[in-house]
Amino acid sequence: MTYAIFKAAGFQYRAELGDVVRLPALDVESGDTVTFDEVLLGAAGGDIMIGRPRLEGAAVRARVLRHGRADKIVVFKFKRRKNYRRKTGHRQGFTEVRVSEIDLGGKHRVTLEEVKKPAPKKPKAEKKAEAKAAAPEKAKAAAKPKAAAKPKTKREAPAAKAAKPKAEAKPKASAKKKSEAKGKATSKSKKKKS
Repeated sequence: MTYAIFKAAGFQYRAELGDVVRLPALDVESGDTVTFDEVLLGAAGGDIMIGRPRLEGAAVRARVLRHGRADKIVVFKFKRRKNYRRKTGHRQGFTEVRVSEIDLGGKHRVTLEEVKKPAPKKPKAEKKAEAKAAAPEKAKAAAKPKAAAKPKTKREAPAAKAAKPKAEAKPKASAKKKSEAKGKATSKSKKKKS
């Protein structure tokens, strides 16, 4: 893994190939290429190069994607009992760049175009030969018998019990019977009180 730590606009940023980095607003147009030559540290494979204070001949090149403004922050100043309140907002401008090349000097140079190169296409004759070679292996795999079905587990048993028909529900007592029962109960309670 190749990466570099570079300094830009007073801040340090870690950059890998293809990373999108937000920097404080730069005075460049969208689509331009920007070079950062203050590389403080670089790593390529197992080699780590530390600059004192920076690596000579090293650079990080990036393509400017867009300019924008960050989310608003609210600045509120307040002094109690002094009737002093000041509220202001601020949106920091930024430039978004995509790292396209990391050059650490010498043989340690990686570009985004090298990484994105497609694999070479095979001629049709080679594809057909590979398909014919794979055909007997597919036939052997299809000829193998499948494993026997597993026995039923305990969890399937309750589902069979649920299939039994339920007993018919008893009809509810009619409204008249209920009102008669209430009337009898009230008359008995009156007798007990007297």
